[in-house]
Amino acid sequence: MERTQDAIKKARSKRVTSHIGRTTPTATSADDPWSKLASFMPTAAHLKRKRVIVPGSGAAQVSIDILRTRLLQQMRASNWTKLMVTSPRGGCGKSMTCVNLAISIARQKEMKVLLLDFDLRKPSLANIFGYRGASGMASVLEGRKNFEDAAVRIGTNLAVCMGPEISANPAESLLSPHTH
Repeated sequence: MERTQDAIKKARSKRVTSHIGRTTPTATSADDPWSKLASFMPTAAHLKRKRVIVPGSGAAQVSIDILRTRLLQQMRASNWTKLMVTSPRGGCGKSMTCVNLAISIARQKEMKVLLLDFDLRKPSLANIFGYRGASGMASVLEGRKNFEDAAVRIGTNLAVCMGPEISANPAESLLSPHTH
């Protein structure tokens, strides 16, 4: 019995120390960068119209949660902390996949998710969330805005940098020293 309890303790300690995106409980101090972000809450009706999978979506939610779990397992096994999603052309569903995964991961209390719309030619996250802000990643990359002024917090565990603006020079913006 003692050996079993030791094995359980060892497994729990490994699970906690290898957890991707592990955070301490949300701080309320003024110098916590997460709490400095403006808060935004999209309406459930808008998300439903945009086909975002929200809690209680039945089989669709189960499917995205399975994808989330497998993805997080692979990320932990590979010691990855970041994920980038891309596609060969527009209209493949990368934005919807990212939004649904981000929402699913953010439902995990110990996780914090930062979703960035790096599509500088045709950004779509602002439209998906129903966000009317004027600036997004293009402003941040080009040095016109601070990240804290362009990103918004949705709920407690999800922050998104999104905006409808299009970059005049996307390649130059991504390659600039400021972006690094």
